[in-house]
Amino acid sequence: MITLTNKEEFAKEIIDVLNTKGFGSLNKNDWEVLIFSLLKRFGSLHDKKSNHHVSLELQIPETKVKRLAYEANLKYHFKEINDITESFKGVLKEVYVIKDKGKDIVKFAVEDQFLKNAIAAKLKELRYYADYSFNSEIVSIRIDAFVKLMQAFYPKLNEAITLNKIASENHIKLIDDDSVNLQKLLIDLVSVTESGEKVIRIGSSILNYIRNK
Repeated sequence: MITLTNKEEFAKEIIDVLNTKGFGSLNKNDWEVLIFSLLKRFGSLHDKKSNHHVSLELQIPETKVKRLAYEANLKYHFKEINDITESFKGVLKEVYVIKDKGKDIVKFAVEDQFLKNAIAAKLKELRYYADYSFNSEIVSIRIDAFVKLMQAFYPKLNEAITLNKIASENHIKLIDDDSVNLQKLLIDLVSVTESGEKVIRIGSSILNYIRNK
């Protein structure tokens, strides 16, 4: 069931768009994108809901949910998420590591097409590439590429003093300052589940640090 958390702001945004663009200027798709965007901001379609749950709530296919979300980000949210570090934080809650041809491969799920494109663009800029062959919503990259991605999004993680603090708060023993690097910290934070899968538990210190940046 669709609900609104702020009816006044929802209505105000619609009036503002109509005043700016004109009453008859929005076609059917424009209206759908606008309403979808407003339901994300002032309604029950918050980011914690999966595409599946949103599709059930709106009674439309998941493919349409993905398209509307992507267009809404481009048209109405771009300034808010131009720096995608905010959106990327949601990915960092849990990422998986598997062995592929002797190498550690990091896997994480990204439903948001805008965020996935932004991650792919940043990886390309860093001269790395992601593999989507298993599932279009599962990003697979080498662990060194993941580290570079983290460092690109959160530059302060390159500073030894910050990494030392994170290591200390996660009870990771580092022999000397030369061994202080994000890759070592991430590898040391890898734990093995009962099923044998390896999962990177991003330390609470890292998450607390980036949440405040």
